[in-house]
Amino acid sequence: YMEALVDALEVTPADTVLEIGYGLGFSCAAIQRRRPRRHVVVECDPGVRARIPDGADGVEVVAATWQAYLADANDNFPIHEFSAVFFDDFPIVATPSRGSRWRSFLEALVPHIAWAAPPRR
Repeated sequence: YMEALVDALEVTPADTVLEIGYGLGFSCAAIQRRRPRRHVVVECDPGVRARIPDGADGVEVVAATWQAYLADANDNFPIHEFSAVFFDDFPIVATPSRGSRWRSFLEALVPHIAWAAPPRR
C-alpha cells in the first residue's frame, strides 16, 4: 500500500519531498529508496519522532504539526520549493462536524503551490 502510494509520486533524485507524518516509517523508507535531493518529514508526536533513526540518511525531521509548518511557510523555508508532497492520513475519517483532515490539509496547502512549476515528466 505505502509503496504504491510512493510509486505514484514518481520521486526522482531531482525531487524535494515534503512528507506529513512519519507513522511507522514505511513511506519514509520508500521515498528514501528513490534518493530525493531533499526529504523533509513533519512529525508532531514526540513518541513517533523518537522512533525515527538518528541520522536517517537524507531525512530532515521537523517537530511540528502540518498546520504550524504551513502557517510558518515564508521566505525562510518556501514551501513551494517541494516538488512532491506525501500525506497519508490514516485513517481518513470524515465526519459532518469535522470534515476530512486530508481536505483541510489540501485547503491549507493550495496557497503555497507554485502553479507555474515545470510539469512533471
